[in-house]
Amino acid sequence: MMNELTDKLDLTKNMRIGARMGTGFGLIIVFLAVVAIFTTMRLGTLQEVIDEVVEVRFPKTEEANEVIDEINLIARNLPLIYILDEGERDGELAHIDTAHRTIEERFAAFEADTSSREGQEVLSRARNNYHEYYQMVNTYLNLATDEELSGAQNMLLNTIRPAQNELIAAVAAMVEHETREMTSGGNFAQEMVFGGRSLVLSLSVGAILLGILAAFIITRSISRPLTRIGQGLHDAAMNEMDTVVQRSAANAEESAAAAEELSAMAHQMTDFVAELMTLVEGKKARDRQAAVQHQLTVERRKQENNQDPKELLS
Repeated sequence: MMNELTDKLDLTKNMRIGARMGTGFGLIIVFLAVVAIFTTMRLGTLQEVIDEVVEVRFPKTEEANEVIDEINLIARNLPLIYILDEGERDGELAHIDTAHRTIEERFAAFEADTSSREGQEVLSRARNNYHEYYQMVNTYLNLATDEELSGAQNMLLNTIRPAQNELIAAVAAMVEHETREMTSGGNFAQEMVFGGRSLVLSLSVGAILLGILAAFIITRSISRPLTRIGQGLHDAAMNEMDTVVQRSAANAEESAAAAEELSAMAHQMTDFVAELMTLVEGKKARDRQAAVQHQLTVERRKQENNQDPKELLS
């Protein structure tokens, strides 16, 4: 069964040894390249997720927290407006004005990096609450600077504080949204690591198995002609010269140089055996001639001496 499978998969029958070895190394390089390309792509995607968390999500969380800090700063300074005198009041107003500009800048930065529908919704709700809060603060400041302390105090306690709490809750929703996005990105990155590791391991094992199969097929395609050449040498030793020459010709495409050398060797051995046979036949002829000559000599002596041939032979 295995031999039938390898014969079907063997695409190297008509290729020379050098080409077969080059094909084998080429397949191994292709397998390694596939694993390397896939690993690089997975790492690139993982790097994008990490960059988004580090460069986008986390900074947006910090921006939202800064908005909350500036709102708290405004809340601390508002009661001082109607307590302090006019000279000291200007400094607090400057602080409140700076806090408003910082909040607007953070909202703008947050909006620039927000593309999801949920992110835009939480941002829109927070900005709407802030605009209402900003108008209330300006009204309060006008009352306080006009020394309408009763109206300012009433507005601070009954209007601004609830609006401030709603604004902080809306901004906190922005923080929660970005925190969920960071958590989701981290989970996705973790899944990519585990999944990528398993897939890379599977690809590596598959590449190794394919490499082993390719090496087996190529080695088999090289070893079989060499085995036939060895059989040819054995046949040559058994005086099967015609078979050697035929097998050499049949294997010429697979192992041309070795087949030609084997054919030349076979012809040389044929000539050698022929010369050896000639020498053996010549020796046999000389031996027969010598035996006949000896018999004639014995007969001649017998006739001359009229003696028993057995005595002459002794």
